[in-house]
Amino acid sequence: MITACKFGGDLSDINERNFPPTGPVADVADMHTVTLSDIGLRRATVTKVRAAIDHLGYRHATLVELLAWTLSMWDGKSTVCASGSIYVDRHGRHHEPVISNYFGGGRGLALCLIPFGEYWCESGLLLIVRK
Repeated sequence: MITACKFGGDLSDINERNFPPTGPVADVADMHTVTLSDIGLRRATVTKVRAAIDHLGYRHATLVELLAWTLSMWDGKSTVCASGSIYVDRHGRHHEPVISNYFGGGRGLALCLIPFGEYWCESGLLLIVRK
């Protein structure tokens, strides 16, 4: 599915070993992008964001769901993350997959460092799925 999305950038850490496909994949129609304000938050820690999404009856989308959503729904401009799939690097840092406009010309897929205990980036969108 990564090949079908035609991403640019270094995808060496985005593979089945680091992101094994697990569980069911939601239908794209059941996926939504939200901002912090959409879920009733402003400046919030990662822990509070996760709790708010759970409280609303949603879960974070996985990498496989992000890829499916990208193929049919992405506007080509927004930065969207899938916090349901986490990669822990050899230094113990946590990363999530993020799509964005790759240097102004096409789709980019990258890993974004998750600042546990710190404030969530308010400029991106979260891809969520109804539980």
